[in-house]
Amino acid sequence: MPNTPHSLTVGEIRLTVFDDGHFDLPLEYFSGVSEDLASRLSAPLTIGANLWLIEAGSRRVLVDTGSGAALQQMFPATGQALAQITGEEITDIVLTHMHADHLGGLMGGGFAGAKVHVSKPEWAFWTQKGLADAVPEDQRPMIEMVQAVADSFADRVVLHEGAADLDEGLSLKPLPGHTPGHIG
Repeated sequence: MPNTPHSLTVGEIRLTVFDDGHFDLPLEYFSGVSEDLASRLSAPLTIGANLWLIEAGSRRVLVDTGSGAALQQMFPATGQALAQITGEEITDIVLTHMHADHLGGLMGGGFAGAKVHVSKPEWAFWTQKGLADAVPEDQRPMIEMVQAVADSFADRVVLHEGAADLDEGLSLKPLPGHTPGHIG
């Protein structure tokens, strides 16, 4: 059962943080971990997950949609927040990046009336033809799932290049590195 959401109001903007559960990840999920660091870590590593709802003027902006049901078979302690968020009231979704634990809540056509904001480099990378064939076989199911979910909201995606002003005190900032078009 997820924790109670926490809210904070700054000026005219209200931010609510929803607990989306957690992931228990083996150390093998992380590349480049030195033997010294690995010896000091206890596996599995527990990584918390959150969703953010920003209410600004007439907008209800969900930042990421969590993993939803997309990853619950592999990570049963995640995908907890969506039951607490009313989809019809969401006007916009900002995907910080297109990993499954950030867009899985859109699987199955969730939040049908909301615009989905994504950076152009992020969208171009994840939706490119042939991507699933270009990755190791064990990664193909995840790529195929991300592409299927992306296809389900392609008709309402709003692409942004660089920084973007979403009005009502909301803006997007490029934060590439984690993924090609990561934004905040």
